[in-house]
Amino acid sequence: MVNILLIGNGAREHVVAEALTNSPQKPKLFSYMRSNNPGIAALSDSVQLGKYDDIESIKAFASQIMSILHL
Repeated sequence: MVNILLIGNGAREHVVAEALTNSPQKPKLFSYMRSNNPGIAALSDSVQLGKYDDIESIKAFASQIMSILHL
């Protein structure tokens, strides 16, 4: 199974999220956003809000996802 971390909360990211969740591979989508986008949040398995320049927070979110998925 494919797992994807989407970073962003704009309209383009929403289109990407929709395309990914509608794909035949049915990936798990995890999203890191600066501010909540309800459309992306509804398509995501998990969401975290934070600043895009906070690399440590993004890495921690990715690590959390990996431990939940046992990767």
